Amino acid sequence: MNRHTYHAVPGTEAIAPSVPRLCTLRLKGIDRTIVLPDDPELVEALSSCIHGWPSDLQPLDPATLATPDPSALAPLCVIEPRGPGIYRTHSRYLDRPFDKLPAATAICTLLADLSQAYSETPGDHVFGLHCGAVTICGTTLVLAGARRAGKSTLVARLSAFPEVDILCDDVLPIAADGRAVALGLAPRLRLPLPEGASPAFRQHVTRWLGPADDRYGYLPTPNLLSHGKTVPAHVFLLLDRRDEGPARLHGLTEDETLCRLLERSIAGPAGPEPSFAAAHDLAKRLTGLRLVYSDLEEATTLLLRHFGRLGEDRQDFGPVSPPLAPTAPESPETPAEIDQTMPFVRASDAAVRRVGDAAFIWRPGDVMLWHLNPVARAIWAMLDEPAPATLLVEVLGELFPDETPERLASDLQGLMARLCAEGLIHPAG
Repeated sequence: MNRHTYHAVPGTEAIAPSVPRLCTLRLKGIDRTIVLPDDPELVEALSSCIHGWPSDLQPLDPATLATPDPSALAPLCVIEPRGPGIYRTHSRYLDRPFDKLPAATAICTLLADLSQAYSETPGDHVFGLHCGAVTICGTTLVLAGARRAGKSTLVARLSAFPEVDILCDDVLPIAADGRAVALGLAPRLRLPLPEGASPAFRQHVTRWLGPADDRYGYLPTPNLLSHGKTVPAHVFLLLDRRDEGPARLHGLTEDETLCRLLERSIAGPAGPEPSFAAAHDLAKRLTGLRLVYSDLEEATTLLLRHFGRLGEDRQDFGPVSPPLAPTAPESPETPAEIDQTMPFVRASDAAVRRVGDAAFIWRPGDVMLWHLNPVARAIWAMLDEPAPATLLVEVLGELFPDETPERLASDLQGLMARLCAEGLIHPAG
């Protein structure tokens, strides 16, 4: 096959696929195609993670690669084979491709693109939430918390029970009437399981584990709601995981419910103002609760007992303990300072993901971790090549002459220390 470019997709210039056959995948409601190898194992693995989303898989005519239609929309995502079971992914949302990925991670980047594309496309939703969501005996819980609060693990644990249906573990579209919309994407579980995971949980994961690598695995269980299914949302559940103590439910004030909901809102196709108004209306409809827990099995049992007893009467979600003092937005511990003379470079598994006019540092399998302001975006771009902080601050002084050198040096030191602590940058060499 001739070398070609998947036009307008960053990083796909002069690709020479290692297999002669490619195909295109179209999913209902998404106006851009996905290009992937005609590899039955990869297609089957991807299909296992998408439930009930009408799709069309067609061979890709090599002639369209040699002479692409300039009026056609660029692909949403391109998965390029790089060897047996190894892939490189290209996304219209990312500033560079990800290379040498196992199938599960390649699928992860594709599903992230699908979630984002769906959120941007006019349809049956107004905005979205970064959250998990389940129904327990008909009561829908929207699960959210700080990083490492255990959201995905709790969703996976709850998926073992027949009285539970799974909506999502990452992105939840919300319709104009406040109903939650299932995307039909299988939840993703962090691996390996925690040391304290129960035998029952391990058995459940072993039975239903789909595409997986050493960091994450997908869990396509039978109780995953199909794409487009809508359910009323009832409870906003803030996860508060602690080192010790029994599992218990506390009330959540209306103000904190609204604050936490807005923190996790994703602007919909109509823009931020309608999205904010819809999120505000949803917060007034939901009952806010806080789940304080240290043990996964205790938390699971508590939720099943508490919400399983309600039946059709969902006017009262008590009894619960009184609200705790509102917690401040999560602020990570101050990381250790870095050596300003040591060259650092970006991690190979991190890239900039564009969401509208905003940009975030993102890794496959993680939520969008870092919003980049103009200074941070310049720093990230310069770290594509090894550079010490001493050099970067000189360049920043030229780019941002209105900022004092002391302010730039302080911001640079703090940002690089946090990025290093998260593994997003590392010493060169």
